[in-house]
Amino acid sequence: MDVIYGMDQLSDAEYFFRQASEKVTAREYEQAMDLLHKAVQIAPHHIHSLMEIGNCYEYLNQSDKAIVYYETVIQIDPFHAEAWFNKGISMKNMGNEKEATQCIERAIELYCGR
Repeated sequence: MDVIYGMDQLSDAEYFFRQASEKVTAREYEQAMDLLHKAVQIAPHHIHSLMEIGNCYEYLNQSDKAIVYYETVIQIDPFHAEAWFNKGISMKNMGNEKEATQCIERAIELYCGR
């Protein structure tokens, strides 16, 4: 499903995303997630924010929560190689080697254009 946002919505979501990126750089992951959730409230399919929420959860060693966000991105864009790769890393961190390998192989296929 394509979702069209007004320019103001995207600008607001991007503003919160940029603010969150600064927090991530400073390793202030929980504060970053607060800002990223604001971006997603404005633009629910803002892939950059969804990915970064997943990354923040992974930085906080909460792979199970990270996977939820990577899967959300994959639902929006099944060809998002980075989401597949990150999901694979999170699955590996949880000890699920088989699914981790499948996700990482899918990411490689997408990166290589197969």
